[in-house]
Amino acid sequence: MQDKVINHLVARHILYLAILPCLLDVNVASRKGLGTSEGIRLAMNFHRICKVKYKTYYILKCDISKFFASIDHDILKKKLEFIKVPIILFF
Repeated sequence: MQDKVINHLVARHILYLAILPCLLDVNVASRKGLGTSEGIRLAMNFHRICKVKYKTYYILKCDISKFFASIDHDILKKKLEFIKVPIILFF
């Protein structure tokens, strides 16, 4: 149980602050003030735009579960080095 509390603490107060500026505006997952309703609104807007622009179009749904477990973590760390966040712990 203690590990879970620490994981949530780190995710909410350190990682979230570092990753948020890098996310696209259309990413509504786990973001404050955004959720299912905003995701549906964005999807409907993309559908409307694609229908006008392309007439016929296709949607590809991909599942990338376990994606990060299969990549080289040293390469990932090097690519994420630019994120500099002061570590503040709340106890």
